[in-house]
Amino acid sequence: MKRLILGLFLLVFLPLSANEKIVALTFDDGPWLKQTEKILKILDKYKVKATFFVLGCQVKRYPEILRKIVKQGSEIGNHTYYHPDLTKLKNKQIKKEVLETEKLIKKIVGDSVKLTYFRPPYLSINKRVEKVLNSLGYKVIMQTIDSNDWYYARKKDGSKLIVKRVLRLIDKSNKDKEIIVFHDGGGNRKATIQALPIIIKELQKRGYKIVSLKEILKN
Repeated sequence: MKRLILGLFLLVFLPLSANEKIVALTFDDGPWLKQTEKILKILDKYKVKATFFVLGCQVKRYPEILRKIVKQGSEIGNHTYYHPDLTKLKNKQIKKEVLETEKLIKKIVGDSVKLTYFRPPYLSINKRVEKVLNSLGYKVIMQTIDSNDWYYARKKDGSKLIVKRVLRLIDKSNKDKEIIVFHDGGGNRKATIQALPIIIKELQKRGYKIVSLKEILKN
């Protein structure tokens, strides 16, 4: 009887999403003309949001695309101004890369976007760099799954290779939370754009809910 009562208590009072599998989609090196816009259309089609880690130099070139990201409901993260390896820069240089990008983003979209997420270029980080970033109010966001889409973009059947890699790593990790890194800029991202709808549908088939980075970090 005690076990039955305990079971009913857990069923009623514990959240149903306790074991829910969630995944965040992130994109680096944009915004990029046409490519980022195509990705936004795919996200809209499947009613999901993502996080775009943008470069200041690209924001300056395509401010209207930054506005489209915000309007779509996706998040913005800081990815430096010129994409340097921060571990090779002095603290003063790191701050300049980050703050110039932040200033430009705020100039374009205002205070509606709160910049708290940072992804280091090349995913290169050390304790010194992280300490500088934290002092500027940023949380460093890495990844659990790297799509390697920048590499497969140069391969024949690149989109199929991206899909195969992401799903293989998802199945292998078997985690409840995943952060996947793709690229919307930095080169031709046709393969990424072709792979994205397939990956979204397959993730959903596997029971993953695609959520914002903010949502995945609070869980």
